[in-house]
Amino acid sequence: MSEFLICTDGGCDLGSEALSRYGAISFDLSFSFGDGYIKGSELTAKQFYERMREGDAAKTSAASPEDFYIGFERILKDGKDILYIGLSSG
Repeated sequence: MSEFLICTDGGCDLGSEALSRYGAISFDLSFSFGDGYIKGSELTAKQFYERMREGDAAKTSAASPEDFYIGFERILKDGKDILYIGLSSG
């Protein structure tokens, strides 16, 4: 049996402690307030909600295909399989 790594995205709403406990990794979702997209890890929850209180409307986007490609490629090169559990619009 091969070793696998659980991967998810920011829609899972698990903090770093829970991800670490399960040996999982998460790919950042992106947010835009009309001034370009930024990765979720570049903005704290406090900053996000402050901007919302100031009247900014947030738009979300999935993690970039490039982020997935780079991350998955690294995991596969380490000889591990991937179990991906992701957020879907469906």
